Amino acid sequence: LCLLFADPQASDSAKEYAVMVLMNLSKNKANDQRLIDAGVHISLCLLLLDPKAHPTPRAKEYAARPLAHLALNAENHPYLVAAGVHVSLTKLLADPQTSDAAKEYAALALAKLAADAATHKSLLEAGAHVSLCLLLADPQTSDAAKEYAASALAHLTVNTENHHRLMNDGVQFTLYLLSRDPKTSPPAKQNAARAFGLIAPNLSTNPILYPRKQSME
Repeated sequence: LCLLFADPQASDSAKEYAVMVLMNLSKNKANDQRLIDAGVHISLCLLLLDPKAHPTPRAKEYAARPLAHLALNAENHPYLVAAGVHVSLTKLLADPQTSDAAKEYAALALAKLAADAATHKSLLEAGAHVSLCLLLADPQTSDAAKEYAASALAHLTVNTENHHRLMNDGVQFTLYLLSRDPKTSPPAKQNAARAFGLIAPNLSTNPILYPRKQSME
């Protein structure tokens, strides 16, 4: 199935069916190790990133799902990060052709990866937090995707070593606006408020949040 993704003669529908089979297999946690050992996560990343593969929006959605399923198991995180899954998911979120469903699964996968402190450095280096903020700022983003994105940022803010990087990239603005938006769902608002609360102690001494005050001084 994985070899099919790199076959230039394979039709779009054939690739979609192949990814759908892998998606169904990934729903069963008992299959995780076999999928990882077979490099399925690597093949899915190549499908998402390789311009020669020309994945359809549906194929991207089907590819994001098994990656999200694998990310549910913390034991898989080292393999997923080593293969650059977080990079693929970050780029998937930034792709304007990505469907709403694919964004939801990508955000879910990043949220599960972010729950593991060992992945934080890799996530930040890949700019996952920036893509998550852009996702949250998009009025077309679904409630589910916002909840997952806010959860991912909340996990990242738990680690105080991440605060400087997060604040430099303006994550605090996104969190504040999301927590104050009346259209934000309760779970997303709760995650945003929790994340902002963790960063807040640093803001009084950080001029990033108060550019006007700094200029006046």
